[in-house]
This record gives sequence, structure tokens and C-alpha cells, in this order.
Amino acid sequence: MTRHTILITGCTTGGLGYALAKENHKRGLRVFACSRTLESMEPLAKLGIETFVLDVANSQNIKDLKTTIAEKTGGSLDILVNSAGLAYPYSVFDLDMARVRQLYDVNFFGALEMVHVFLPLLLASNDACVAQISSLAALMPVPFNAVYNSSKAALLSFGDTLRVEMSPFKVKVITILTGNVQSNIMKPVTLPETSIYQPVKEIYQKKRIDEFQDKAIPADVFARAVTAEILKPNPKHHLWIGANWLTVWFISMFLPRSTFDFILSRMYGITELAKRLARGKKAA
Repeated sequence: MTRHTILITGCTTGGLGYALAKENHKRGLRVFACSRTLESMEPLAKLGIETFVLDVANSQNIKDLKTTIAEKTGGSLDILVNSAGLAYPYSVFDLDMARVRQLYDVNFFGALEMVHVFLPLLLASNDACVAQISSLAALMPVPFNAVYNSSKAALLSFGDTLRVEMSPFKVKVITILTGNVQSNIMKPVTLPETSIYQPVKEIYQKKRIDEFQDKAIPADVFARAVTAEILKPNPKHHLWIGANWLTVWFISMFLPRSTFDFILSRMYGITELAKRLARGKKAA
């Protein structure tokens, strides 16, 4: 019996793609793991997983990889997982537009092009599935994350539309709405000295680190749940997983959008900043 084949982007050690590659390999799938360098995937290679250099922001890289995978599989691919992603946790005031475009090239345009280029291989499979690693941030106005939030919202919308377009061809599409999961995407952040949010930088920086260190679920737990869903004959359209997913789901379904504004403004120091600015005006 031919093993299912799965291609996963963003497989750098410590990332979600890395955890997914290990889990799928453990389950007996033929895994094609991709990252920008082979060195970043050495532990996967030692397990016998096939690793490939891929920059999802590079169109030629994607096309070349498609040719390679087609040669290895005889022209088909069963599962594509778009897991490559970047974070850029800065306010709109503090943005560097070059970094913004870089993030979108990876988080959205790279995922879009991966699907576009690999669809012929997926259509040649008898059991094809595309999985998009989106985020709960797609549904929430998390302060200092407008670029990341919007890229994941675009990925969510893309996945939903792709699911409808692919339904006549029996290509399953699932979008993973990911809450806090332990991964290497979270790094310490220092606000620029010129930021208008300097008065509350300690609140923001502490919240960002504490939230992900203390409440995030382990990556292997995430990988097991996602893999189990992907391999189902009829997976959910959306898989909600990670810390806080139930809270976000409930608010999204039953409460006004302003509920997020109220909660997140307090969590990330926005409410405190408003108070300080108001006190400053009174003192003047």
C-alpha cells in the first residue's frame, strides 16, 4: 500500500511545522519537510524525514520544489500544510513597511502561491487535503499585531474560498485557528524609543511573554490534534485549538465585536495609556 504523502512548510526546529513533520512521520506518512535552510531541519533529517530548502517568498523556489516532488511521487501529492509564518509585533505607528511586505510574502502570498503551484499534484491524488495554519488573531484586534492579525485573517478567508472552489474536485480544505502554542515564533520585543506607546511598554512586553510562556499548549499536543483532523475522511472546515480558543470562539459567536476591544485594551496597556494621557491633559 502506497503511503500518504504530505508536504509541510515552515519546518524549522522549534516551530509548528517541525512538530507536524515529526507527528506525521510517526504515523507512517511520507513527509516532505521544508524550511529556508537544511541546517534548521537536521533533527528531522536524522529521523529519516526528507527535507528540502524552500523560501515560500521565492516563486522560483516553489516551482522547483513542485518539479522535485512530482518526480519523487509520480506526479501527485496527498496533503499540503502551509505552516510557514512570521510575526511582527509592532503598532501601526511603529511599522517598517519593508518588514510588513516581508511578513505578507511569507504568511499570505507564500501560502497562496504554494496552493496555486501544487494544485495539479493535489488534484492527481485520490485523497487530497490542504491545511492552512491560521490563528485566533485573525478574529481579534490584538494590539501591536495589526500586520500579523490581518495576514492570518487573509489566510482564513482564502482557505474558506478555496474550500468552496475545490469541493467539486474532492480536495478537502481545513483552516487551523491556532491559539497560543509553544513555538519559536515568540521572541522578546522592545518598543522603539520613538514609539507613542513607550509609557506602557512594560505592560505590553510582560503580557506578550507571559501569555505565551504560561498559557501556551505544547507543540506536540497541537501536532497530534491537527494531524488527526487532517487525516479524517471529512475533516472540520475550521479546527479551533490552542490556549484560549474556547473563549475566542464564544465571543466571536455570541457577543458584540466590541467585547474584544474592551478585553484586549486592558490586557495590552491601551486602557492604561488612555488614562495616563487624560491625566496629563488635566495637569496641563
